[in-house]
Amino acid sequence: MIAKKELRSEILNELKSLDPTLKNHWDQLLCEALIVLIKEKDIKVIHSYIPMANEVNIKPVIEHCWSEDIQVIIPNVEGKGKLSHHVINSFKELKKNDWGLLEPIHKNPSRLKPELVITPGLAFNANKFRLGYGGGYYDRFLNSQTNSVALAYPFMLRNDFVVEQHDIPVRRIISITENKVLELK
Repeated sequence: MIAKKELRSEILNELKSLDPTLKNHWDQLLCEALIVLIKEKDIKVIHSYIPMANEVNIKPVIEHCWSEDIQVIIPNVEGKGKLSHHVINSFKELKKNDWGLLEPIHKNPSRLKPELVITPGLAFNANKFRLGYGGGYYDRFLNSQTNSVALAYPFMLRNDFVVEQHDIPVRRIISITENKVLELK
């Protein structure tokens, strides 16, 4: 087993060195698969992270949701381990914070319950446990009842990290294998 810190570093390096053309292709396939899921499940409220430079670019999914009048809730870091959640209707409603993450300009916490949580992560195992960035934000936010999904590049599917008692798995993972979409339910 590999230490979480070491695996985070390894995956971040792979993300940074990913060929931009291949990344764009994979992003498109992953987004198309996620949009199909949203349509199939008739989702009306999603919770989504806003992608950083090297993460799966899910902005097309968010834009699709807006075009279909699906409410989009995003997180905002409020303090150590705590998130607040805000409805946004445009990327223009975001600004970069001190860590370079996009957050809502106007802080109006939402009481809407998301029907699907699009969850970020660096690695995912066969039991759908995730390795995040180390703050525990999503482990505190998610619970076993949360309808959650994660998108992963092939090298992010790993079974060599330790799962801890506080870790919460996602419900499904959409990934790529040999340029085909693979869904782990």
